[in-house]
Amino acid sequence: MSVAFDSKMTPSVVEADGTYYLPAAVNRQHGFGPVLDGFLLCRPMGEVRVRDVQVDGLTAKLVTKPVVGRDHVLRHIQSLYVTDGTRLWTTVAVERLDGAPYLLAGLPYAADDGERVRRTAEGDVTSAGTLRLTHPTAEGAEHFDARSELTQEQAAFILAADPRGYGNPDEGWRHLVSSSALEAEPAPGAPEHLHVFAVRYGPGDAAFAPAFEVGEDGLTVRTEAFTAVIGDAAGDADAEPELTLRA
Repeated sequence: MSVAFDSKMTPSVVEADGTYYLPAAVNRQHGFGPVLDGFLLCRPMGEVRVRDVQVDGLTAKLVTKPVVGRDHVLRHIQSLYVTDGTRLWTTVAVERLDGAPYLLAGLPYAADDGERVRRTAEGDVTSAGTLRLTHPTAEGAEHFDARSELTQEQAAFILAADPRGYGNPDEGWRHLVSSSALEAEPAPGAPEHLHVFAVRYGPGDAAFAPAFEVGEDGLTVRTEAFTAVIGDAAGDADAEPELTLRA
């Protein structure tokens, strides 16, 4: 299991049990994060703060971002990533949003079976809330359907500025309008003032039914593998994120 982050501390690729998840696209916005009314809340509008913790074979990263939605309200999103080396648990907490938000949880693109890498539109992912795999209804390279014969590389070159195929494919891929995407609804049992999304990437025979509780120290998240306490978004006396983790 591995996660690569971009400069804004949003995952740029998640690899779990041989499956690779790319940032999904919705309404020309790319990334992993909560979506409300077609607006993706993952672009930071201020300093991004990070806390790393390791304990008993677990590695955790807490990322706190100030974001602004379509309503121009500043909110803090706290994203917790925990791994035991083979699985990844992601918990995203945000001030309760009006409407029907969901978590954009990635584009399952490729799988490595040990001998070759093959295309895939599936992945071993479990969500505490309802999980759905959606695909674009529109056609064209700018609407990337993981089930189609068009590869990511081909779509990226088609969307690049130079029609002869010599453009920058990374720039071309940024022109993606929509893509296949895993969408996770909020987890049940979250505190009334929060929307909490919880997703597990990778194999897991144990039931995934995280429990949440708010106390003086912050939001407690209990899963089958760990208990984590996420401190207030404001951080400690030095504004550093607070995170406690135990197996």
